[in-house]
Amino acid sequence: MPRGRTDGTVDVVRPQAADLLERIRLQADSFSVSFRRVADYVSAHLTDVAFYPAARVADAAGVSESVVIRFATALGYSGYPEMQKTAQAHVRAQSAPSTRFESVAITRTSTCEEILRAVLAQDANNLTETMADPTTHAFSPTVDALLGARRVYVAGFRGLSHPAGLLAFLLDMAGIETTLLPHGNAVDFQLARHIGSQDVFLAFTFVRYTKRTLDLVRLAKSRGAQVVVITDAVTAPAARAADLVLRAAVRTQSFHNSYVAAISLINALITAVSVRARERVGRALKEVDAVMPVEEFDLA
Repeated sequence: MPRGRTDGTVDVVRPQAADLLERIRLQADSFSVSFRRVADYVSAHLTDVAFYPAARVADAAGVSESVVIRFATALGYSGYPEMQKTAQAHVRAQSAPSTRFESVAITRTSTCEEILRAVLAQDANNLTETMADPTTHAFSPTVDALLGARRVYVAGFRGLSHPAGLLAFLLDMAGIETTLLPHGNAVDFQLARHIGSQDVFLAFTFVRYTKRTLDLVRLAKSRGAQVVVITDAVTAPAARAADLVLRAAVRTQSFHNSYVAAISLINALITAVSVRARERVGRALKEVDAVMPVEEFDLA
């Protein structure tokens, strides 16, 4: 909506992070100490602002919630929600494949060997970052949850249907009753109506986050299930609603996410389940062997 100025001209408020940061820059000299704290936090943590409520931003910036709200109105927004929408627009734009593709460091002059080394190095960095992430403390409780569940529901949509499918397949082989929700469509929600308090709901959600993942998380929570989320950011909407969060770094040298670290988490979960419930898993694998047609395997 246009906003009048004292000189009689009109500014058009654009839903861009650049607009938010420009407002901060233009008014920075007039900020009080508390406003400056908020400005510093907002400028450095736009993704957090996109998803955090005002109270959470206030706590992180070391000010009161009322200061954050006054800060937003001082910048010309109707309130914190409008400023937050500006940050959300920035996150959506930055996570778009086309935007990410334009920012890739690899150039046309890069050789195939250089590309290979760059991608492998990035994946190695993702693994190192994931291994050092504070959310790894949730790994053991996640294993406990999987082993104690009546049934595990695994959700992952679009490209995430593949890691979700792999985890569901391996959990089933390990003798854990598992239901895969790979589409986020009406069929998945129909299956999700069976979720109960003895179940575990595990969702994969990486930027760009889908609303249907959050909808299913909320549904599972409302039915008393324990919710586990594997994600790239603890500020992801579904992660903020979860009981347990495991973070996997997904940085890449192209327009897509790299799921190497997520697959490693899957490997670790299945390995831990196998070690913790060796007899149970052994019985399940023998049952699989007993029903598997021989011609399914290449014995040559």
